[in-house]
Amino acid sequence: MLSAEELKKLEQKALNSEPIWKIVNELRSLLGSARMIAVLSGKSETQSVDEWAHGSLKPSKTEELRLRYGYFAAKILEGDYGASIVVSAFWSSNSHLGDKVIITWLADHAEEKDLREVVGAALNFNGQGA
Repeated sequence: MLSAEELKKLEQKALNSEPIWKIVNELRSLLGSARMIAVLSGKSETQSVDEWAHGSLKPSKTEELRLRYGYFAAKILEGDYGASIVVSAFWSSNSHLGDKVIITWLADHAEEKDLREVVGAALNFNGQGA
């Protein structure tokens, strides 16, 4: 389990300090496909993901928030359970999200207060609300 200090540092990195192209590249590493990144960002194609990863295109503000919160959730899951669980956790029903899955929750929401819910979903993944 990540400590409170580790979570605070991760939050700073995920939501503020890390350039978006680094976030996209790390998400690609954690999720294993540009398609999953496209889905969580609300895109229907992967070309934008490739351009974001190379820094030749910037995502919209909403897309960037989805990417950053997706990254934050993925890194929590990786830190608490290991990299091998991240993809399945993103596709698993989560009681914190009203039995929705993280990946579609991100795609279906645009407001930061709603996107932040995936952090709670990641923190409560194993206990499902414990």
